[in-house]
Amino acid sequence: MSDSVTKEEAVAAFVKDRGYILPYQRVLAEYSPGLLTSFNAFYTRLTLNRRDLTLRERELVWTALVTAAREEVGRIHLQRGVEAGLTRDEIGDAIALAAASEAFRGMKFAASRWPEWMSRDGAMERYGAVIASARGGIEARVAEIMLVVCFAARHVSDGLRFHLRRAFERGATEGQVAEGLSYLIMPCGANTLIEAVDVWRRAADAGECPPPYAE
Repeated sequence: MSDSVTKEEAVAAFVKDRGYILPYQRVLAEYSPGLLTSFNAFYTRLTLNRRDLTLRERELVWTALVTAAREEVGRIHLQRGVEAGLTRDEIGDAIALAAASEAFRGMKFAASRWPEWMSRDGAMERYGAVIASARGGIEARVAEIMLVVCFAARHVSDGLRFHLRRAFERGATEGQVAEGLSYLIMPCGANTLIEAVDVWRRAADAGECPPPYAE
């Protein structure tokens, strides 16, 4: 075995840092303890270390993401939200915002099938009103980043592009959007993140928003 740590050392270090260890992490420790150690470092940088979002913003994004992805084990992020200073109402607003975003497809359906009653502009105006109501006290910039991540998690590219444009219009930075999308890799997998960045790149190519990276 080429790992420089033992299974027991890797597990002990993980539990010390996290306060828990999940079954799949025990599997990593069993057969490749060094991999668990590397994963622990990656997870820390991805989800715990401060980057472009504040700690409160980070957990609002996470709460919306795990709601959109229907990830019950994501409740740890609600707990971290409380630790970061979020109120119960703010957590409720994040959950409501993720749920309200699902109205996008209904509005788009009506505009495409019944245009004599619902125009596209009218549908998006009404959808915007739903979002504005659901976000409660969450800042518009942060809400739009949350919605970008929700649509990426559900693989809804037109909704993702809609909210990418709005996020940047409301003052989001490329780093903040990139951080929010990076969280997808945990509950939704690398392929979902690949798809989301590709949608962002295509939106930028169309002049809808800044690009995700410099060519």
